[in-house]
Amino acid sequence: MKQGMFIISLSIISILAICQGNYQDIEKSIHSGRFEEAEYEINIQFDQDSLNSMLYYYKGLVFDSLRQDDYALLNYKKSISIDSNLIDPYFAIGELYYRQAHNYIIQFKYMGYPEDEVKAIQSKQNHYFIKALPFYEKAFIINNNDSIIKHRLIESYSRLNMKELLQKIKK
Repeated sequence: MKQGMFIISLSIISILAICQGNYQDIEKSIHSGRFEEAEYEINIQFDQDSLNSMLYYYKGLVFDSLRQDDYALLNYKKSISIDSNLIDPYFAIGELYYRQAHNYIIQFKYMGYPEDEVKAIQSKQNHYFIKALPFYEKAFIINNNDSIIKHRLIESYSRLNMKELLQKIKK
């Protein structure tokens, strides 16, 4: 009888830890590059709470770190669909598109393309800055004191020549 109560107590503690956002092991695994371990921890917690927006966000981070962008986006968007006030997945999607835009900047800067190809590369780059904007903007609405989000918006508005929005955000 005592052993059964101990197991029930541990289960209750585990559920409370999940509900209160105890994600330290997951974060540690992701930041250490131990993605299989992170995914294992996420799946364990999914068994307890399959509608936890942070778990979908972390799963997106795992896929994002592995450069599996489609799966990352799918999980980030699922996180948003569960909790539209969570800033992390909005910023993560913005960063994913920002990274894709920067891949074209690197190409443009170091590859020495002919002028006609430069415009095509700039167009692709702008495409990703445009895709990032609504996610950065929503993240900024949630937290307008975040200097990184503000910086990303300023850079995106500058690159896209959105002068009015650029002036507005600089104020």
